[in-house]
Amino acid sequence: MKMHALFFLSLIMIVFLGCNKDDAISQNSDYSGFKPIQIGGYELLFPPDFELVALQGYDSYVGNVEGSTLTFQFDSGYYTRPFENVDLDKYDLQEDVIDEISRQILRSKSPDYTTAALYIYDLNKYLDDLNGQIPLSLRAMGELTEQQQELAIKILSSAKPIN
Repeated sequence: MKMHALFFLSLIMIVFLGCNKDDAISQNSDYSGFKPIQIGGYELLFPPDFELVALQGYDSYVGNVEGSTLTFQFDSGYYTRPFENVDLDKYDLQEDVIDEISRQILRSKSPDYTTAALYIYDLNKYLDDLNGQIPLSLRAMGELTEQQQELAIKILSSAKPIN
């Protein structure tokens, strides 16, 4: 009996230690079927039909992530700046910090659903260290329907640094 309990406890520890938070995110039923796309030093989860399209930038990494019903425009560079002076009557601004990475998600309050955007950067290395995480801004393009805005916010909320 003692041997079975020890075996069972060892098995639980192996399973628990073998899982990490990245696995938990990718196995989350809200993101089932989504795929990771890396943009600069960050990763976001997108539906399977989305593809990264790099464009020519002058001083930063720019491009689009395009899906069948929604397109995001991104800019990852040292001159990319956080959202400031946001009109909180028109927009909801969600701000959080995860493992020293600051994340801002902006969404329109208007019934037109015209905005969904992300700004993410490393608090410790922001512009102080060229080897740090370079800031990323990502914005859904065009006038969004309510359904498109919800999908955009879901995608933006999956943003995390790649380490």
